[in-house]
Amino acid sequence: MKKYREYSSPDEVETTQFTAHPNRVNTFLPIHRRSLRLPDVDYASRECLCFATFNLHPRCGISLENEIAQTAWRTLNLEIEKTKCDVLAICLMPDHVHLLISPSGNGKTVSDLICRFKSVIYQAVQREHDLHLKWQTSFYDHIVRNKKIATLKLNSLAAIFSAIPNALV
Repeated sequence: MKKYREYSSPDEVETTQFTAHPNRVNTFLPIHRRSLRLPDVDYASRECLCFATFNLHPRCGISLENEIAQTAWRTLNLEIEKTKCDVLAICLMPDHVHLLISPSGNGKTVSDLICRFKSVIYQAVQREHDLHLKWQTSFYDHIVRNKKIATLKLNSLAAIFSAIPNALV
């Protein structure tokens, strides 16, 4: 059994996240989760162009198809307008969503935007279809460093995605 260091107060914990010990009162355990984001990239900058993918949980049992896909598509587009971020491409697939996104520069990071998109899609699907989507906790992202290449590839991606059945592009 793995031994964890225990702390008597939350202030002693070296990380920003901690949890109470399940059996001992006034004992806290640190939560160590390695960040998946690059340390030298400003994810809130307008200059940050990011290809992001977020997935439904495998045990969700719901697909983003038909009426549910239309709800998700409409909700996602409305939220993109509200957040004023630049989205160059969206592809809604049955079990995941692809975005080519650049934040608006108002302090919201790519992570904040993805979290918001997941939340509003969940709320809309719950409200309109009485279904509960479950998203995976994290998301995949790739920083696009050469915007000219990204612009050239965007047209070929649109052609590929438009050939996929049930893909909303």
